[in-house]
Formats: sequence, C-alpha cells, structure tokens
Amino acid sequence: MAVSGGWLLAAIGAAGCGGANECTPACGPGFECYFGVCTPLLPDGGGDAGAEVEVAPDGDDGATTDPGEVADVPDAGECTVGEVRCSGDGSALETCVEVARGVGAWRAEPCEFGCRADPAPHCLAWEISNIPDAGLLAAGETPATAWSLPAEEEIFVEFDTSNGRVSVWDADWNPLFELRPAGEGLDVESGIHFTMLAQPGGAPDLGVFSFQRLVVPANATFTVWGPRALVLLSEEDATIEGGVFAGCWANDMMPVGGGREVSLGPGAGGAGSTMPGPSGGRDGGGGGAGFGGRGGQGGGFAEPLRGAGGPTYGTAELVPLEAGSGGGSGGGSSPDGRRGGTGGGAVEIVSGGTLMLSGWVDARGCGGQSSYGANEGGGGGGSGGGVLVEAPRLRILGSVTANGGGGASGGQGAADGSSDGNDGVPASDEPAAGGVPATAYACAGGAGAAGIDTGGGDAAPCAEETLYNAGGGGGGPGRIRLNGLDRSVVGLVSPSLGSGAASEGPLDLR
Repeated sequence: MAVSGGWLLAAIGAAGCGGANECTPACGPGFECYFGVCTPLLPDGGGDAGAEVEVAPDGDDGATTDPGEVADVPDAGECTVGEVRCSGDGSALETCVEVARGVGAWRAEPCEFGCRADPAPHCLAWEISNIPDAGLLAAGETPATAWSLPAEEEIFVEFDTSNGRVSVWDADWNPLFELRPAGEGLDVESGIHFTMLAQPGGAPDLGVFSFQRLVVPANATFTVWGPRALVLLSEEDATIEGGVFAGCWANDMMPVGGGREVSLGPGAGGAGSTMPGPSGGRDGGGGGAGFGGRGGQGGGFAEPLRGAGGPTYGTAELVPLEAGSGGGSGGGSSPDGRRGGTGGGAVEIVSGGTLMLSGWVDARGCGGQSSYGANEGGGGGGSGGGVLVEAPRLRILGSVTANGGGGASGGQGAADGSSDGNDGVPASDEPAAGGVPATAYACAGGAGAAGIDTGGGDAAPCAEETLYNAGGGGGGPGRIRLNGLDRSVVGLVSPSLGSGAASEGPLDLR
C-alpha cells in the first residue's frame, strides 16, 4: 500500500521519535532525526518523509504479481537499489528501484519465456534455429490474409530462394501474377521481407522470407524453387491449412531447396559397376542415398558390382538445416537412364506465437530411374529432405513427411515407368515401392524408407547365373524436427517420431 510521512511516524515510533524538531528520546541505530521524525539513515544523510513507498503486508514474500507495477517489499531495508533477481515463480525479472530517497522497492519486467538466475538474473531469449538475427522474425509488415489470393481454385505459390521472387500459378502451372518481385529487403506492397543466409559445414544456404502473419489457405500449395533451402518466418500466429512442398519434383529437373542430384551430397549413394560376361555383361544397381538413416545397397551378381548405400549425416535438431542427397547411378555402358533419384529439399517454418498445421508439409526424395534402350543396372533412390517446424505453441494435426524414394529395377525399363522407383509418398508412412523389372534377366529395386524404417531397402541380390541387371537400393529417410514449449502432435509424422530420423524438443532458450 502507498503511504506518506504520517505512516513513518507510526511505523518507526519504536525507534524513539518524540515528534518535535529534535527527536526525544534519540533515534535508534540505523535512523536519523529529520524534522522531529526518525527516518531510515540515508547514505547522504538526507531524508524525504513525504515520499510515497510501497510496503508489504505481513507475510508477503516480496514477489510481484502485476508486471510493470512496483512490487511490495517486506521492509525498507531489505531491497538494495540496483539489485536484480528473478521473481519467485520465475515469470519476471525484478529490479530494485528507488521510490524514496534511499528507499528501494521491487519493480517487475515480465519475461515471455521465463527468468533464469544463472550466471546472472536475466529474461530468457529464444534463439531461433539457424537464424542468427532475431529481428528477421519481425521483418515482415503485412499479414498473408491481405494478399488477395484466389479463394476457390487450386493454386501454387512459388518462393524462389535464388532471388526472393514470389509468384502465383494456377493448377496447370499457368502464371497468374507476381506477388513479390526479386530482390532482398522489405517489399512494401506485399509486406514480405527476403534475405539470404549462409550456413556452416557445407549445408545449403538459406532463402529467408519473413511475414507478419503466415497463412497457407486450404486451396494453396506453397512451393520452393531455387537452390537455397526455404525458411518461412511468421512474427504472429501461423496457420497451414493447405500444403508446403520442398521435395524433389522430378529427376529430369534441377533439385530445389538445397536437395542434391544423382551421386551428390554427404549421403550420396555409390554407383553400381559392370563386369564383362554373357549377354553384354552384368550390371550392379546404384546405392540409395542416406540422410536421417542409411540408404539401401544396390543389387549385383557379386559384391563389387553393388553400389553402396549412402551414410547418415546431419543432426537431430537440424542445425544447420540440411537437405537430402542423390542416389547412385546404376552400372552399364549406355548414358540413357539408370540415374539415381534426386534428394528432397529442406524447409524451416517458424511462428512467434501458435503454429497450427492442419494441412501438410512434404520433402520427399525421388525414385531412381531404370534404363531405357539398354539392359543395365537401376539407379538408387534419393533420400528424403529436411523439415524443421518451430514455435512456442505447436499444433500438428495434419502430416509432416520426408520419405525416401524407391530404387529402380535393372534391365530395360518398362514404357509405363513401372521400372522406375516410386517417389517418396507424401502424407503417408508407406514406403515408396522399388521398380519392377520388365525382363526375365533383371531384378527389382529396394523400397524407400518411411515410417519406422531406419533405412532404405536393399535391392534384390540378383546373384543367380541367369540374372544380369540388378536394381538400385532404396533412398533413406530425411530428417524431421518439431520444436516448441507447448507441443501437441496428433497428426502423421514420417519418418516416425522415435525412429532416429524424426524427433521433437523444446525451444533453445538462453
């Protein structure tokens, strides 16, 4: 309660104040006579009996409950001006401020993520994964609801990480309009901010788009184009009712979002080999690429012919943000076909509030290719990409997938494409099928990793005397990380949480 000089007469009367210009009897230790009133002794010898102070009732522990208000204090001598502490419940940083000359009281500053006393009392700050400049979270200026996107027809919104351009397309990929022109910085009309960031350790660079509020409508798919991994930052709540696609488009297209082509990347599958023999020789299959788990081994008549499955790499936390690798090419002499599948790209989605995902996010790897025009080994599947989703409050109701592609079969591929390995399956924990051979002299490819599988499937050994063209190994799973203080994951996650390729955890608070 706030009281004035009259309170001091009553509160410190026990110290011996008589109320006259001179204190009779004399003031006790720690007090001085000030116009007939015993007041707490000040460092400069002065006093201000008319100043208002906050006084705690009996039994108050000194903690504040109203952020920004002066907290109650047990007594005037307990709080030293300039002293700092965390509140009793850890929700605020309290500083002792002077409310009367030499008299301190606690004032609270609420801490959004709590207060920590070690090494010195401070409000915890959120270190956003892979984003060294926290200001980028608030760099956008217009909510996505103001973009006037078509509300009825299916649309694609393409984010070009090479230059910051954002364009809108119809369901048949006919251009509708440009939402944001190329260039770094804030685009005033769309309210979208774009910048590019480098990552350490050979991980792909980042193309970072900042919004005031991110909304992916149910009729829209946000896609990545360009070589950099895609980062979407929403200062306020984020809602994903539609889809976000950062996977491999096709093996005859350039990889996007940091994904790698055939036989490239830290988890690249090994190439199959060829040995002379009847009917043009024997051809081994390419190995599947690895990432969150190993890639499958290619098949072959003998061990030296079989392309090795790619290794695992990256971190469970996806710091730095990594993408998938390419499967190995199949053995043979013809340049037509037998290439490994492209790896999935990488995407990071961050909200400063609640991130509600009822739609889907996919970063699949592509299946390996079979040969067309010659009997040769099949290509290995590409590994799934990387997906990092982060917010204080995280709600996963839809699906988050980063499945590996299947390995192609050996031999002369079927015209209907069934000899190619299937691409990683979106919104599913079913493995991508390996290619089916079209001739009696060839063998099938291995399945891509999905769900609880920790690695791509090995191709059939293809070791019998009558078999000549082996299939490729399946691509390994990508990596998924879900970070939040308050997390609810009831949707589908593939690779599965707990498989070693997908995990969840808290925010990084320091």
